[in-house]
Amino acid sequence: MARGEYRTTDSFSGKWTAMRAKIGKFNNIYNSHTNNHTRRSGSNVVDIMTAAHNEYRY
Repeated sequence: MARGEYRTTDSFSGKWTAMRAKIGKFNNIYNSHTNNHTRRSGSNVVDIMTAAHNEYRY
């Protein structure tokens, strides 16, 4: 039996709704760090990602 045979549209949309909210929250945090003109001189993408991840976790 293939998995697609018993999954409904609702089973996908419910999971996607929860993921989309979390992804949106992280994206907002990341974009605010990227667009922040007061960030440290010499910071790179890894520094921004780490700072965004730390803020998202807490």
